[in-house]
Amino acid sequence: PVEVPEEKQIVFIQTMGKVNQDDLNLVVSTISDFYDFQVIVNGQFPIIDSLKVKNTNRFQANRVLNVSNSMNVDLDGKVLILTEYDICTDRTLNGVVNKNWGIFGLAGVNKQTTIVSTYRMKTNHVNRLTKVTVHELGHTLGLQHCHYDQKCVMSDAKGKGSNVDGTEIKLCSECKKHI
Repeated sequence: PVEVPEEKQIVFIQTMGKVNQDDLNLVVSTISDFYDFQVIVNGQFPIIDSLKVKNTNRFQANRVLNVSNSMNVDLDGKVLILTEYDICTDRTLNGVVNKNWGIFGLAGVNKQTTIVSTYRMKTNHVNRLTKVTVHELGHTLGLQHCHYDQKCVMSDAKGKGSNVDGTEIKLCSECKKHI
């Protein structure tokens, strides 16, 4: 029998607001190179004021993901929203709930959509954007935070850019088993 090649997974990238072209190119090549997925830049995600934290210009990432999941239900693939806007989520660290905690990215495990923001990536911009892209897309593919290897790109940054910097652009052997 002739082997039929499996179709490549597709990731649709939507930009939210103005996005630096070099950043967009980096995200496209990162997804293509790391995961060997087909990447399609698929227009703009709308800027909807109700997705912002009240009286701020910061977007609540969970709201964006929820709207994207309902808007993009017909897309047969993952969706990555890339933005330069500040994004946040409520985050529990050491038993304390931090409301509207500023983040680099967010994704639900086994969900369709992730959002990645360059807003907080002032230091080590290219390195952080690459790692956060791989990390957040990993969540959509079913990966949890890694507890086996601090260097694994799926390690929880615990809200610190320096923790992102300490990871490598690789999956540990345990995380590889789950993709």
